[in-house]
Amino acid sequence: MKRGAIVVVAVIAACARKVDSVDTSRSAGDSVPRSTAPIAVPDTGGAARTDSIVKTPRTAGSRPPDRAERTTPTSNVPPSTPTAGSDTLRGIIAIVGTEHEKQVIVRPPGARAVTLTGPRALVVGRTSGADVWVAGTRGDRNSLEVTRFAVRTVDGIAAIDGTLADDGGRLVLVTPDGQRHSVANPPEALRRHVGARVWISGNLNQGPVSYGIIQERP
Repeated sequence: MKRGAIVVVAVIAACARKVDSVDTSRSAGDSVPRSTAPIAVPDTGGAARTDSIVKTPRTAGSRPPDRAERTTPTSNVPPSTPTAGSDTLRGIIAIVGTEHEKQVIVRPPGARAVTLTGPRALVVGRTSGADVWVAGTRGDRNSLEVTRFAVRTVDGIAAIDGTLADDGGRLVLVTPDGQRHSVANPPEALRRHVGARVWISGNLNQGPVSYGIIQERP
């Protein structure tokens, strides 16, 4: 009986040791480091696109790098092609047409003649043969409504135009900008046109070479 009891006790002790060894292996397994091998993840392409973007730093007042500068197209009209609006011309004045249908034109050097229109065109016509600067509003390619004009040369001699005035017996020519030019040795016939708009060619300090009446005094 004693031997049988010893065998039973030994069996029970062996079973207890087996259970303890199993628990010990489990707790020891928990302390084993986990695998560091990479886990395969399906590639959706999103990470590659993000990595390929190059971010350019922006400074204050700068535009985003993906916005290009825009320029406004400028007019490509050649200078020789008149356009509607204000314009100036310079050339020889002439009167063309018939007695009943006269036209005043200006012939710029090397360019097509332009017809002058408006109330002041007839006044400019009184300078026929002179080299005149005219300003006005362009009606079309071949017409200009005159607003201002000035005589530049007559027969190749420099000229000036303005209103004649008597300054204490001294004859002066007052230009549209208000400047006063003394006229030396004026002919008596010119003195009779004080108050009129006239052109005078030559050196005014020496005396007129020639002159013409543009518009009599009002």
